[in-house]
Amino acid sequence: MRVVVDTNRLKSVELWGFLSLSPDNRVVLPDYVLMEVVKPGRPEEVRAAFSILGQFPDQVVVLKGTGDVSALNPGPEPMADTMISTDETGAFPEFLHHLQQAGQNGPIDEALRVRAGWANEQMDRMLAGFADMAPAMEEFQAPFTTAELRLIRQEAEFTPDMTAKFFGLAVSMAERVFEVRTELAKPSQERRPDHYVFRHSLAYAVYMMSKVRAGARNWSGKVARNDVIDIMLAVYGTYFDGVMSHDRLTGEVFTITRDLLERTGVSVGRDYWADYGGQVLDFLGAQDESATFGGAEYP
Repeated sequence: MRVVVDTNRLKSVELWGFLSLSPDNRVVLPDYVLMEVVKPGRPEEVRAAFSILGQFPDQVVVLKGTGDVSALNPGPEPMADTMISTDETGAFPEFLHHLQQAGQNGPIDEALRVRAGWANEQMDRMLAGFADMAPAMEEFQAPFTTAELRLIRQEAEFTPDMTAKFFGLAVSMAERVFEVRTELAKPSQERRPDHYVFRHSLAYAVYMMSKVRAGARNWSGKVARNDVIDIMLAVYGTYFDGVMSHDRLTGEVFTITRDLLERTGVSVGRDYWADYGGQVLDFLGAQDESATFGGAEYP
């Protein structure tokens, strides 16, 4: 089983149990998780964040950058496999080994500080695109009638017209990405649901729907940026076997997006928590009460 992990679960008992349960289990690391870990610029905190993964270095899968993933044109090979960076995955055990020296003012600390500068630049660039969310909310609500918006806020079942409008919004958002990023190869109609841009657009529409239900009109760029990272994790989870996260939004967007894809006949990965989470909990419960769970800090 290959599960995407959120930053907030890197030091969890759940992660330790998942990796301990089977040597075939893999943790999937997207680029933005790595950015979030290194961006504070404190080497000792980076070492602590990867303390559990350091015990299972051969069970870590590192993905290509999200920009490169967006450029992948789906083909016969499973998209999840094409997203994996074989070079970075192969180098990660050595990185974890060197990380043991972090916090000692050595070469690894300098390398992490350089990486932190890069991560902060990337995050700032993302934040610049989310200064004001009011226009995005207006765009999402525009196709729906007042009565339909009322049904969304009441979390009522969508009518066929509402469903068509919802998917139409997702497709329109994806098409705009292809218009702006002309270097991206548009997939065939058959492969379109496998393309990262389309799945991300669908997940973003799910996110906007949740904001409508919550009665939101506008929210800060910083909140939006953090939410976008949660959405990215949810999207990656649909390609692999779910996402391990302590964040409600991530879990909600993943579950709904995965369900929508599956209902339309699209191949998706397993749902980690529904299919496997119970086994992890049973395994942890069977451990000796004196067990330290590999240095995990919280359940």
